[in-house]
Amino acid sequence: MTALYNEIRERFPEVSDRVFAGDEELPYMLMHHLADWLKELPAGGITSSITSRVVAFCRWCEQQPRGEQAADDLYTILVVGFYESLFKSASTRVLLPKVLPPEDIAANAEYLRTWVGKDNYNEALKQYRPNG
Repeated sequence: MTALYNEIRERFPEVSDRVFAGDEELPYMLMHHLADWLKELPAGGITSSITSRVVAFCRWCEQQPRGEQAADDLYTILVVGFYESLFKSASTRVLLPKVLPPEDIAANAEYLRTWVGKDNYNEALKQYRPNG
């Protein structure tokens, strides 16, 4: 998972001070560091520049070869460690329509309601409607 560590460090230098020795081998922790940084930005802090970096990062993750298990499958790590976190904060839900198509949200409704909670799921759906 060194590639993930390097990718986050390069795209999001703002997260570097959150990463401790050994975290480079903990991909779920790296995703949580990134999500936590986004959640802690001030109101309006998720700029178009940050959004572009997040989208590019997510696409990079999605394009990586699939692993054999959850611990080495970057797509699973992205979904569980990052996407799920975005659902849990009002400030980061604005990113969801940029990284997850509405078809994916609908197709995975049962899973999402279970893992992010019904209220968080319903709040996220509002981001997909015109005018939020």
